[in-house]
Amino acid sequence: MRFVLVVYGDPGAWVHPMFLRGGRSAAGSGEDRPPPVESLLHELAESGELIDATALADPINTTTLQTKDAADGPQLVEGSVESGGRYVAGFFVVDCESRARAVEIGRRLPVAGSQAVEIRPVLGLSGWEM
Repeated sequence: MRFVLVVYGDPGAWVHPMFLRGGRSAAGSGEDRPPPVESLLHELAESGELIDATALADPINTTTLQTKDAADGPQLVEGSVESGGRYVAGFFVVDCESRARAVEIGRRLPVAGSQAVEIRPVLGLSGWEM
């Protein structure tokens, strides 16, 4: 089953949530460890569960088409459509055996403790494939 894991971020503190640093290395060299998401991505690629992972740019770079109150069709609006004070920061598409496994993967994302990760089944072109 395919799932999309939508990662949300806080526009007030622009540090991309998919690239949170892992802290200092255990060896004491003073170098930062790679983001925890890198090891998760490697693991998911090795298991064949990873279909895609994409980080999105700062929401200030967004242009939105909106039809609200637009008699002449969709109008361009600068900026992002916010969802409860958050923005979509990126997404992962995984192909795993169950919703429980997708939730397990979502919990391992660095943002899971501080931001939202939405886990949603993906529909195929032919319709519901759950």
